[in-house]
Amino acid sequence: MMELLPELTMIPSLSPPFFNLLPASALAANYQTSPKSNGRSSHGSTDVLEKDEKLCDYYRRMPVLYDKSHPHYKFQSKKEKAWRELSRLCEMDVEQCKKRMTYFRCRFTVERRIMKNGVNCSEWPLLEKLKFLNKHIKIRRPRAPNGEPDDT
Repeated sequence: MMELLPELTMIPSLSPPFFNLLPASALAANYQTSPKSNGRSSHGSTDVLEKDEKLCDYYRRMPVLYDKSHPHYKFQSKKEKAWRELSRLCEMDVEQCKKRMTYFRCRFTVERRIMKNGVNCSEWPLLEKLKFLNKHIKIRRPRAPNGEPDDT
């Protein structure tokens, strides 16, 4: 069975491809802490939000991983080296870093789409940290069930 990301374990029978079907408020609830938790998340003794913010900060400093105009973007060896460095800095393994950043990028896209539709009340704490991705992630037009672009 595929390993679920920590923030998805609160929602049974939910696998990563379907997390974007949740309302933003349900996803933001994963980062809410209780007053007695001293800033720690409900996922354990480490502060998950702090670790995720650190991951996003270091990711931003490695444009080879997200900037298609970067001279080394197409070189897989350079990207793998950057992922290894990112995992070392964040004290996570490479696959964990990749999964977390994939989730964050997808979540960022969902949040951006929601905001584009006029709802400016996102409670997701990483939204501000990832705004640098705005110029690197293009919003695609939705597709109709027949596969054609939906012009509605």
